[in-house]
Amino acid sequence: MPSNSKDASHVAEADRRRFFAAVFAHGSARILSKAASAPLERIKICLQVASLPPAVPLTASGSGCAKTLFIDILAHQGTNAFWRGFGAHVMGTGLGGVARLSVLRTTQMWAMPGGDW
Repeated sequence: MPSNSKDASHVAEADRRRFFAAVFAHGSARILSKAASAPLERIKICLQVASLPPAVPLTASGSGCAKTLFIDILAHQGTNAFWRGFGAHVMGTGLGGVARLSVLRTTQMWAMPGGDW
């Protein structure tokens, strides 16, 4: 019997390692994709709210052109402005990813008690 419990503990440890490897891979991919698309998201959001009466004009010319908006943000606020709010968004994305993978792992354990995972 000791060998069976030892085998079960190795299987459980392997499952944990696979779970954390999946969390790391999933999280890394999401963070990289969010970092790459953050400047476009910032411009999209600025263009969406451009019809509202802003406290400060979004562009010098007053037009809603994405190119002009990109140049204005870069000139007046610097490159870091394209990633404004990125940290909080990544934290929320990361926590959501961990929650989704935890639910996935739990449902897989219910569906396949012997473990094919």
